[in-house]
Amino acid sequence: MDASDLAVAADDGLDMLDPGMLPAGASGASGDCLAPFQVPFFGGSPDVLSRGESSFADPLEKLRRRLSLGTDEPAEWEPMYESESLQRRIYDSDAYKPEHEAECLRVLQMPFKHILFEKPTSVQDAIERIQRLSHYRVKQIVRLQYPKRFSMHRHFMRVYKIEDTRLVYHGTSETNAAIIAKVGFRNSASQRAKFGKGIYTASDVCEAIAYSEPDATSLFQRFFVVELAQGPSRVGTENMANFGFDEAQQQILTTTNAEQTIFCAAYEDQLYARYKITVRCCVEQPLLPSVIVRTYHPVIWRRLKQTSAEKLAVAAPAFALPPPAPAPKPRAIPQATKIQCHQQFNVGGRVTVVKTCKKYKFALNAIGTIEKIFKAGKVHFFVALDDASLHQRVCIANNTSLWRWDTNPSWLRCQLCHLEPVSAAAPGSVAQGAASSSAAPAAAHATTSGDWSGAGAGNKRRRL
Repeated sequence: MDASDLAVAADDGLDMLDPGMLPAGASGASGDCLAPFQVPFFGGSPDVLSRGESSFADPLEKLRRRLSLGTDEPAEWEPMYESESLQRRIYDSDAYKPEHEAECLRVLQMPFKHILFEKPTSVQDAIERIQRLSHYRVKQIVRLQYPKRFSMHRHFMRVYKIEDTRLVYHGTSETNAAIIAKVGFRNSASQRAKFGKGIYTASDVCEAIAYSEPDATSLFQRFFVVELAQGPSRVGTENMANFGFDEAQQQILTTTNAEQTIFCAAYEDQLYARYKITVRCCVEQPLLPSVIVRTYHPVIWRRLKQTSAEKLAVAAPAFALPPPAPAPKPRAIPQATKIQCHQQFNVGGRVTVVKTCKKYKFALNAIGTIEKIFKAGKVHFFVALDDASLHQRVCIANNTSLWRWDTNPSWLRCQLCHLEPVSAAAPGSVAQGAASSSAAPAAAHATTSGDWSGAGAGNKRRRL
């Protein structure tokens, strides 16, 4: 590579310097244009470059990084020079600097898009809306620059022919977050295997935060905004290690749940953590109706319930549910008088059930014997049915009855309009008198039928 090669490459978008600006001896087949070039220092200490001062950037640094990484770095990255990685704090609630305003707004809209459905006017506006609708206060946003991990991630996409990535979120403890920010994800640190063995992320940021172990005292929680090279996917099963191949014989790289909201990546290089965000749940305040998040870490949820209970015990807010209505008083049972007969019906008389309540429909046209008669406003007849197979059904129907008289639960409760006397000629009837003639029962039946019609007509207006 010589000066003529650099002149041709000046039009490929690499922003190269003119060859005339290179130092003597930099061109030629035997010279290396990258190694001997150094930037002079102007009145500063020789460690200016190590401190990341952009005013003394190496003009060939961009070319060097492209040659070593084989890819373009994200546009928002800062020059790193000889550093292996860089963690740039672009937002801190204690000391906010407005120079990263646009980047902070863009970052906050990634995980909280279901809350910031309308574009916020400023970072402070976004922070307040997130707190009001999710109960989380954003404490800090850190941009992660790790060129080697980023290069491995992009090479993985090229090898497996993955064109696009998707944004997912990963919540973890403070210790693990420090390791991920410094060296990236490690498959060996994964402790979950519900949908397979791998590194887990979620498309819902609230679900990711729910897996972030809060600090013991400050209750800070951390999650990462991650680029996932998903590739071929399938629904996973517990402890699955080999994800297999799809119908096109492509290797399955990611397993998901049935709803495709949880992702298990088989390889570390599928993931690149772009930002680390620290939040804190406002456990000192009770949950308001406007909060649309209902997924919290168990420790946070216990604190929230305790706070809400204490606050509501002092003064119930306007959104509190109304007190439960008092239980209805039990219906007073009228005083019942036991009688032996009523109109043409006597205790021990044989009757046919010609009409009944809805819950006793199964006993229609059944024959039985009147066991007891009670008068309590209305007259109630308790009939023991001849068909023993109906006794159990009568017991079940009587369980919901409000009446608590001294009766057998297998007796059918009837009223006057429900019964009709059984004639002596009817099958299964018992003769009332041995000396009665054959005409007597017919005459008696005719008489009682007339009385029954009158009694029935008189009771039709009464509520059953």
